[in-house]
Amino acid sequence: MIRIFACLLSFHILLGSFLPSMECWEELSRLPQLMKHYEKHKQESRGQISFWGFMQMHYATASQHAQNAPDSEKHQHESLPSLSGHSLHSYVITDFHFIAFSEPLITEFQEKNAFWWNNLYSFQHHSSLLNPPNFG
Repeated sequence: MIRIFACLLSFHILLGSFLPSMECWEELSRLPQLMKHYEKHKQESRGQISFWGFMQMHYATASQHAQNAPDSEKHQHESLPSLSGHSLHSYVITDFHFIAFSEPLITEFQEKNAFWWNNLYSFQHHSSLLNPPNFG
């Protein structure tokens, strides 16, 4: 079980290193839309566009393609994976050490103190406090 968890965690960290500023799993689910959009551009250009050129056209900072797209294509561009997301990952991995004692731990008192109980509580019965007031 630990090896499976370690492999999954390693894979997650590896994907996060390739796509550093985004939530990997959410954006990976958008890869089919990226491929469909690439195929659309490839058909429109009659096979003249490479995948690298497509990526530059959509993700380069100097590219105006996605910003100047007509309204009919803006929805397609919004469904593409984003490279500007923010995420926070916190990994807490603990190592459990179980301490096994070879012999039972017995604590003995070296010195025996003589304790005694003395009842210093005395109830003083005051009848005037327990009687209700008398009228008349």
